[in-house]
Amino acid sequence: MTGDRVVVAGGGAVGQWVAAMMRAAGDAVVVTDPDNAAAQLHSDITGPDAPLRDALRAADTVVLAVPAQAALAAIPVLAPDLRDGALLVETLSVKAQAARAVAAAGGRWQALGINPLFSPDLEPRGRPVATVGHRSGPRTEDFLELLGRQGCRVVPVEADAHDRLSAATQALVHAAVLTFGLALSDLAQSDPGLSPELLEAAATPPAATAMALLARIGGGTPEVYWDVQSGNPHGAAVRKLLGAAAARIGSVVDNGTEGDFADLMQQATAGLGERLGDHRATALRLFTVLSGP
Repeated sequence: MTGDRVVVAGGGAVGQWVAAMMRAAGDAVVVTDPDNAAAQLHSDITGPDAPLRDALRAADTVVLAVPAQAALAAIPVLAPDLRDGALLVETLSVKAQAARAVAAAGGRWQALGINPLFSPDLEPRGRPVATVGHRSGPRTEDFLELLGRQGCRVVPVEADAHDRLSAATQALVHAAVLTFGLALSDLAQSDPGLSPELLEAAATPPAATAMALLARIGGGTPEVYWDVQSGNPHGAAVRKLLGAAAARIGSVVDNGTEGDFADLMQQATAGLGERLGDHRATALRLFTVLSGP
């Protein structure tokens, strides 16, 4: 893709990551963002002005690194300006909607969905990027190869499979962590003795890990986590399962036996399959880091 002309819509963390990756590959990258002073263009991708339209018509690759609502609105708007064979890359956390928008837009351009399953402030090497080939072609293959050169683990999936996977690994996990945080806040309000300092001082390794996750997710960008929860068609189902699972634990504790609880623990880890031992080893490494200076 060296020397390609690239337009990246969105100057946030994901947009900056993609722009830096493509510049490092030798591409000429222009970022458009009406709210980011560092962007080269300040046009809204959902209503491009003349300079942005000129850039879109000349572009070999256009990347939508904007919130879901803006990206979905932009696809039919920018589609007529995309050259035959050009590549559209969307970074939405929900892919079924994007697949429908691409299919409805027509045109003879290629389209790829990517979802970096990590925050761009982390080193990408070894981390997964889910990909959906909406309209495959030479440029989609080039982009996937570029991700591989970054050291990313490319995980190709179909659009609906992506959304089911995202519901399990993102919507469910984020909801569980935020549920823990809400319960912890309620406890702290009802018991002034549970100060943040005391909780940190007495935290077990699992508690310290949970609080670190809470700080990471709860201190993140709300629109990102909102898109994960509100846009995913499977989100409501996994949140319902989360509530039912909490109620099930309470029922076993209130009405069952130690043997029933042992069965519940075994059922809870069944989803890890044969990787249970690997995940236990990961927890040991995490806990070792938490106990360090």
